[in-house]
Amino acid sequence: MDGIVTRIDDLYELRFERRLRHGIAEVWAALTDPDELARWLAPPSRPLTSTGAYELRFGTTEDTARGEVTRVEAPTLLEYTWMSRDAAQGSVLRWELTADGDGCRLVLTHVLPAPGCRPELAAGWHAHLDALASVLDGGSGDWPDGEWQRLRNEYATRIAG
Repeated sequence: MDGIVTRIDDLYELRFERRLRHGIAEVWAALTDPDELARWLAPPSRPLTSTGAYELRFGTTEDTARGEVTRVEAPTLLEYTWMSRDAAQGSVLRWELTADGDGCRLVLTHVLPAPGCRPELAAGWHAHLDALASVLDGGSGDWPDGEWQRLRNEYATRIAG
């Protein structure tokens, strides 16, 4: 389990750190290019390479995340607001990439109002990051059966504590 859940006053911070075997340019493309994003997360309404409104379509109208890209420092920092069914109050997502030998280190932080931090959201990011690593390694990016539920149960314990 690599996600850390921290409560800070009226906020929760979900923090995931992964070392990927791929260079920053390749990972940056996976975070910002519509075709690459669709392989492991969801199809976006536009490239996430500049500030402004965006949508990620997970399959149905109810499963759409939207917000504003607020900060882009290619190829190392991407930040945007996030509104979705699982985080209906709005939150901030931040992706940071740093070189690490022949690969890179990815840090994802998602800061949410305390009532908006749900185990489903933490489990979802964990599973999506697993899918990102799989896609970068040439895999399908599909979630293994039962994995999301197992992760959800583990994060429910962390968030409740």
